[in-house]
Amino acid sequence: MLFRSVISKGYLPALAQGLKIGAFVHEGLWHDLRTPAFYWAALRDFLEQKDPKDLVGVDACRAARGLKSWRRGTTLGDSSTKLAPSAKLGSHVLIEPGCEIAAKAELDRCLLLPGARVAEGQVVKNAIFGQNLRVDL
Repeated sequence: MLFRSVISKGYLPALAQGLKIGAFVHEGLWHDLRTPAFYWAALRDFLEQKDPKDLVGVDACRAARGLKSWRRGTTLGDSSTKLAPSAKLGSHVLIEPGCEIAAKAELDRCLLLPGARVAEGQVVKNAIFGQNLRVDL
């Protein structure tokens, strides 16, 4: 339905006005990001395709050494990320720079936006999480 709308409300009127329409051929990964759920699906697919060592910086690797839980499809931010050793990271966790994850926090299938703070013992699952923001997926 969306595609039909783009053609009937976008392309056809533009052509009728004599405007030019261009195209771009892309051969890599592409996702429609129109909703938080679509955005999360794109991130999840990206994480599935990558090896953690390709996603994690040297500083984050050092920070992760003490973790009890580390799974494929999980990546940490940079050296500004503060991660308690007792935090549990499940699968498909993307942690942006500047986040703080307190002791005994649990993360699974989530995106932490830059600067997010996860409190001690807090559980964040199936969500996009940030400062004053939580979008459950």
